[in-house]
Amino acid sequence: MTTKHTPELLDVRFVGLAYADYSKGKPFHEIYEYHLHIYRDNEKVSDDMLKANAKLIAAAPELLETLTDLFNDVMYLGFADECNDSFQKARAAIDKATQ
Repeated sequence: MTTKHTPELLDVRFVGLAYADYSKGKPFHEIYEYHLHIYRDNEKVSDDMLKANAKLIAAAPELLETLTDLFNDVMYLGFADECNDSFQKARAAIDKATQ
């Protein structure tokens, strides 16, 4: 089974900006902005990709529970031999998530 996630390390960079309005000779107000940027292979990961990953992470417990229930149902009904490839992939995914 091939891995579908991104196995390489991500580089997380915290970017802080501070600036002030000196138009009257002294700081009128200071503004601070903070951003968290995530990079892979020196390219910033898009916000869409980060949102998609967050949705997948949020759904992971329910996906694991459903896959485990389906796996157990297939075992109970005795259909494991008839869907061996999918069955083995499901078992490997469950093991990967729980071990």
